[in-house]
Amino acid sequence: MTPRMWFSLVLRAFGAWTIIHAAQDAVGLLDVKLGIYTSMQYPASLYAFNGAMNLLIGAILLKVAPSIAGYFYPDSSE
Repeated sequence: MTPRMWFSLVLRAFGAWTIIHAAQDAVGLLDVKLGIYTSMQYPASLYAFNGAMNLLIGAILLKVAPSIAGYFYPDSSE
């Protein structure tokens, strides 16, 4: 595998990890909404915002990982 392919793989793995983290934020939001967990430090809106941003960033990384890798590791044949 070329460095470009490895970098693309790492970006996609990080995107998948970020989406898993978004699912954890969704569980935290559900806990707050159901009254299972109450926190004076973290309001429910923070869980919702963090979950949405993690989901967005993860989806972007999964979608455009080859383009990002191509930018940092241009094709040497060109």
